[in-house]
Amino acid sequence: MSALARIEMISDIAPENGATEVSIFAEPTAFLNIEPDRPFALEEMQGDGSSVIKIFRIRVGRFTLEKQARTGWDSVRVSRRSSRVGDAPTVVITPHNGFLEQRTRYRAEVRAYGQEYIDYTRLTQAISTRGAPRTDEERQRIAREVDTVARFWRDVYNAGQRIEQKVSTEFVTEALPDTLRDVDILVAHPRNRQRFFLTGECRNGFIQLWVNRQDLFNRSRSGDTIFLYRVRFVDIARNEQIEVPLTYRATYRPTAMGESGCSGPGCSNQAGIIEFTIPSTLRPEAIYAVQVLRRDSVIRRTSPLGTETITDFGRRQFGRSAGMTSTHSNHRLQSLRLDAPGLALHASFRVRCCPPHRL
Repeated sequence: MSALARIEMISDIAPENGATEVSIFAEPTAFLNIEPDRPFALEEMQGDGSSVIKIFRIRVGRFTLEKQARTGWDSVRVSRRSSRVGDAPTVVITPHNGFLEQRTRYRAEVRAYGQEYIDYTRLTQAISTRGAPRTDEERQRIAREVDTVARFWRDVYNAGQRIEQKVSTEFVTEALPDTLRDVDILVAHPRNRQRFFLTGECRNGFIQLWVNRQDLFNRSRSGDTIFLYRVRFVDIARNEQIEVPLTYRATYRPTAMGESGCSGPGCSNQAGIIEFTIPSTLRPEAIYAVQVLRRDSVIRRTSPLGTETITDFGRRQFGRSAGMTSTHSNHRLQSLRLDAPGLALHASFRVRCCPPHRL
């Protein structure tokens, strides 16, 4: 029996099988016990009681994602990357549009299989050059030096069956949140709870998201409802408000140190960024709460005259002159706090503002 048959290649898969209310931003992940494609050495016992050193490697084959449909399962296009969670090597798949669909049952399945190094001549030469390895560390050093070209490797079989492992999971996603949550935000400028924010030094504000929330910002109009997206600065002490327009665009997902970045199709729209201009009129020594919101303006038609406008200024005057009235409602997407120059972007974001720096 091959020594590889004793090895468990895949230790786990996420999300957990049977899980419900799984985040739409979850990425199916396979956790491996051995680094994929990295050769390693095992001692294999022979029928006469002797042992030989053999070199193997683990390969990750198909890693698929499917969603349940009326008549079965539909395949979902994904991109794939290698990563690590602590010391555990992982393989991660991500839907090409950046996130899963809400309230949907998914099935992810991953296969791993083993290969053996078959250039025994080179292996024997390496052992002869170094001398017979007496420790596992010496055996692994020899394994790391072998050629990784595909023609020197073959799949491993045991009793006529290829040695492989298959692990799958089924899970159901949550309802799509209609707000930005703390977990969705990587970093913001100004920072949440920032103090001594100098209003005159940089007026380019942004909120970098871990994931692409284009679904929150992709509508400009629905019938007679016009959607305007704003960043609102609220002076906590005086309850005075300043609103500025925002722009949203999809971008590449930030990666942690040591993590492999996404490089396949669809990678450029896996994350998002909100950009806006920080008002120059923020009051010095004030604390501001900052909110990201969508304003819904409903135009009620009372005559066919005129052409609608979506500018903030003049909407009410236009409504009167064109025989229309408009009502407004605000949908908060996210709020943050700024301490005196500052900005707030979560459920509560504070910034304290300081006067512009003068030399």
